[in-house]
Amino acid sequence: SGGRYTAGTTPGTFRVIATSGTLADTSTVTVTTAAVPSLRVSPDTANLTPAGTVQLAVSGTWTDGVSRPVTGTTWSTTGGTVSTAGLFTAGSQDGTWPVTATAGGLTAQALVTVATPPPSLTGIMVTPVSATLVPGTSQGFTVTGLWTNGGSGTPAVTWTATGGTVSATGI
Repeated sequence: SGGRYTAGTTPGTFRVIATSGTLADTSTVTVTTAAVPSLRVSPDTANLTPAGTVQLAVSGTWTDGVSRPVTGTTWSTTGGTVSTAGLFTAGSQDGTWPVTATAGGLTAQALVTVATPPPSLTGIMVTPVSATLVPGTSQGFTVTGLWTNGGSGTPAVTWTATGGTVSATGI
């Protein structure tokens, strides 16, 4: 009633009409979509192992202050691959890699850290497999670890024995 016009959510050209009795006049109002002044990639950081994946999404903070998804985004990266839908797949090289989203001339980045986990112990082997001793004599034993990376090495172990004693060093 006071002549204040509030734009709706639909873009287009509209008329504002004032009437007084038989007299009328109009004004034209063009409603446009809000522009995107900034982009944000979510999550903005991720930690993966080689060949791991993370789904990234881009949103824009529009001139009306509302955060909304953005269409027409292109993605780029090094240290892995990123799909047109923002799915990042880590490569085999450890490092921290930027993943860039570009839309409407604006860019935003996420940083993905790729790290190979340290090998974990999958089994142990005691040598010798068996020993025959006379009372009061001793035998040294060693242990070798089997690791997820295919390697071997000496893991930390606790030695125990039945029917005799064994030292902390396997004797």
